[in-house]
Formats: sequence, C-alpha cells, structure tokens
Amino acid sequence: MKIQQNAGLAKDSLKKMCGVSVMEAALVWELLLVSRKFLVFSRQSQIRAQSNEVKAVLEQRVKYLKKQNGCLEEILQNSGLPVPKTYPVDGEKIAFIDEASIIRGLLHQVWERLTGLGYVIRSSVTGLPLRLVAAEFMTEEMQQLEAICAGIKEQCLVK
Repeated sequence: MKIQQNAGLAKDSLKKMCGVSVMEAALVWELLLVSRKFLVFSRQSQIRAQSNEVKAVLEQRVKYLKKQNGCLEEILQNSGLPVPKTYPVDGEKIAFIDEASIIRGLLHQVWERLTGLGYVIRSSVTGLPLRLVAAEFMTEEMQQLEAICAGIKEQCLVK
C-alpha cells in the first residue's frame, strides 16, 4: 500500500514538473514512434514504460493506431504536440541521436563537431531537430526525476 502511495506522489511530482503524467509521456513517446514507423527505443522510453499498466495501455494504443490509416497526424495535431516532419529534407545531412545520449551528456561532446561538418542534429525517435538548450533542459529534468525516484526507493526501503 505504501509503495502505491509513493508511486502516486512520484506521478504528481512529474505532472507538476513536466505538465504531463508518466502515462501521458509514454503515450506521446509511442505516438511519435508509430507516426514515423521508426521503432527506435531509447533507454528513456523503456524507463517510462516500466509498469505493466503503462505497457498495456501502449500496446492497445499502438494496435488502434496501426488500424487507423491517416488518422495519426490528426491525433497529434489535436493534442497540440509537434507533428514530426517527413525526413530527410532534400540535401540535408542528418545525425540521428538517441534521447538517452542527450541525458548522458554525450551530445555535448559531438555537437560542435557535427554542426561544423554541416549536419543537422535530429532526434532518432521523432526526427525533430534537437537544440543544445533543450538537451540541457532534459538533463536537468532527468536529474529531478532521478531524485524523486531515489527518494521513493529510500522510503520503500525504510518502511
């Protein structure tokens, strides 16, 4: 019972921090994956889909979306999310980088080198261009999330 309460606290904290719940974040991630039929799962998406409840919802949603021809762009637009554009753009050199790499800080090591060579750095999941500012924000956000998880784990061990 205590673990469920703690999990609820974590969801509330995440909602306050990011404006979305864990399940909403996981669904958005999966929607973007399916929308490009680009099935690359980063470490972050696996973390988001840990619970059986989230996995079940995702599986149902993906089955539904795969049946709906041409409805996905509309679903994404109605949700107010950025709709991934078809890529690559003509003549554009692209470096696809996994979101987990951003969180680990690897992006900072290669950013200047890649952009100097004329590459546009895009997410390997959404295909959207990535910005260093966004990468820094994500790192901070993940540190906050890790702190919440560590607190919950500690409380569970104490109780």
